[in-house]
Amino acid sequence: MKPIYHLRAAFLIFLVFTVCPVLAQDYQSYLDRGDVMIEMRQYDQAIAEYTRAINLKPNTATAYTSRGLAHSNKSQFKAAIADFTRAIELDPKEAWAYGGRGLAYRFTGQYKKAIRDFSAAIEMNPEIAANSPLYLDRGMTYAEIHQVDRAIRDFTTYLKVNPGHSAKAAPYLQRGRAYGMKGKYRMAVYDLNVAIEKDPKNSKAYGLRGLAYKFQGKYDEAISDFSKAIEINPESSGTDGIYFARGSSYALSGQYGKAISDLNIAIEKNPQDSEAYFTRGTVYQDQGRYDKAISDFNHTIEIDPDNADAYNGMAWILATCPDAAHRNGARAVKLTQKAITLDRNAQILDTLAAAYAEAGQFDMAVSTQHKAIAMMKKEGEEKKIIAQSIKRLAAYESNQPWREK
Repeated sequence: MKPIYHLRAAFLIFLVFTVCPVLAQDYQSYLDRGDVMIEMRQYDQAIAEYTRAINLKPNTATAYTSRGLAHSNKSQFKAAIADFTRAIELDPKEAWAYGGRGLAYRFTGQYKKAIRDFSAAIEMNPEIAANSPLYLDRGMTYAEIHQVDRAIRDFTTYLKVNPGHSAKAAPYLQRGRAYGMKGKYRMAVYDLNVAIEKDPKNSKAYGLRGLAYKFQGKYDEAISDFSKAIEINPESSGTDGIYFARGSSYALSGQYGKAISDLNIAIEKNPQDSEAYFTRGTVYQDQGRYDKAISDFNHTIEIDPDNADAYNGMAWILATCPDAAHRNGARAVKLTQKAITLDRNAQILDTLAAAYAEAGQFDMAVSTQHKAIAMMKKEGEEKKIIAQSIKRLAAYESNQPWREK
């Protein structure tokens, strides 16, 4: 808080408490004192002042709206919703109460109710909508329920209705995030570039741009952005998943040592991160460290019993590992059959065929591999992957199991 802010708040307190003692029992004086407390972030005192105002005039909406705001600032959302609701009952045209209640609904995960209230506030008072974050808040709520086109439209409107909003990083960051959710990664990068230009210390913007680069296969750029996000805000990097994101990018670029180092940190910070265990397991598998890979796939399944990829990854090792000590065809078949119940796709069918071959059931292996190849062709899989699958089919037709090299 800037010193001038302290001076302004102190001056307001002086006026309310000393210059106007005669008005101390007046409704408006309590409101003014509550507003001062809000500015000073002394929310308990603000609630007390607004309550005194309500006691004097229990049928006036403004004090309920203001007290609801104070409750929201203390994350007391149930009390906030009750106050905003009472304000709306008293004055159905109280746009601020709709906006405040919408925000409280959003923070408590009641997204449809939040959207309804934000929309009511916007329709009720376009001037308030133009000079407040209502479009931004509604857009963020749409994004939470994956109505991404509507979210993008709201972020764009927020920028258009008030030129002053374009000076802020938030709308560009949120729209960039929404474009990323749609898979429009170049547009996401464009908006996130603007967000970073406006707020160079915004670690979230770097993290989101890193994800956009990662999904474009630009792993060096992604790693650079994730590293910058960690540098700016090392304390939140674990909870934001940045170490996992950077670790998986290292893995995709073949930098396995750095990948494992980051994934270790991700798991240390969040021991329930099933994706971190799974990704580290795939790295260990690529390195030929099969014991560690199997252990990580088991950890993944313990945390997330419906993770088809983990069953499939472990089954592939048990079916195709060059080290006989790790092969177990019968168990590989069971694991892959479980994976198919969760997600029937060409990759898992390919693994099931390898498992049948390891178990000596070559007729089943051939039949299943034909299905896998047909599905790959239908889904437009890369030609080199289809070619590998055809090689495996030839092995099964010769009564030979497949061995990874």
